[in-house]
Amino acid sequence: MFAEVIITLPLMLATGMDGENIGNITGPNRTNILLLTSILQFIATLLVVFTFVRFIEKKPLSILGLSLKGKTVHLIIGMLLGIGLISFGTLMLMAFGMVTLNLGNPTIISLFTSLVLFAIVAFNEEIMARGYLLRVIMESSGKYWALAISSLIFALLHAMNPNFSWIAMANLFLAGVLLGVYYIHYKNLWFSIGMHFTWNFVQGPIWGSNVSGTSSEAVFTQQLSGNELLTGGAFGFEASLVCSLLMIIAIFGVELWARRASSSTL
Repeated sequence: MFAEVIITLPLMLATGMDGENIGNITGPNRTNILLLTSILQFIATLLVVFTFVRFIEKKPLSILGLSLKGKTVHLIIGMLLGIGLISFGTLMLMAFGMVTLNLGNPTIISLFTSLVLFAIVAFNEEIMARGYLLRVIMESSGKYWALAISSLIFALLHAMNPNFSWIAMANLFLAGVLLGVYYIHYKNLWFSIGMHFTWNFVQGPIWGSNVSGTSSEAVFTQQLSGNELLTGGAFGFEASLVCSLLMIIAIFGVELWARRASSSTL
């Protein structure tokens, strides 16, 4: 199974597992270009995953964990958690005077385009990083080792993003753990997809923070005046120690909930 992972890693890079990682594009059509690129990357990801699952593993595509049956509530919980973590962190920084919000001037079209973009990013990264990579590693090692390894790879695949830092690296590793800890108990992607989508969309187009180093038109714009270790600086909230603390708390919470909930259904 590890051979499959090694073979897949270059393909993950080639298909652009991180749909946000085109931070140098500028101009009025920037979001549209990002959306088109993400659609193409998503199609490539689906082709790669389909090929490996069906013709190398010789397993049904259902093994990826995309069945929504009985998981609608978990999808909603994931979406609410993404909204809550980003919003609480932003409001905390505002309360301490480190972030000032001003009304932005986004168009309805730009917000809708960003919504579709981040939905595609969530599907793209979760199918590849959790549905394929984490699952494959779990089959040949313990689930927590698999979670750590896949989360490290997830973080490293963001290393080319603008303004990447060691704190961003650590937080993206924690994000991989947070998005994957549900999956190791349920083998289902919907909680992770929901959380990944709202985390990105609320962080960027709503609150106005850069998302993994990439900016977007937003309802609010942010003026940062605090220590970059706390605000995240140019990379965005994902490079903040406040984000680190919130994710660590959330990881333990999701682990306890998912473990108990999954064991009660056995």
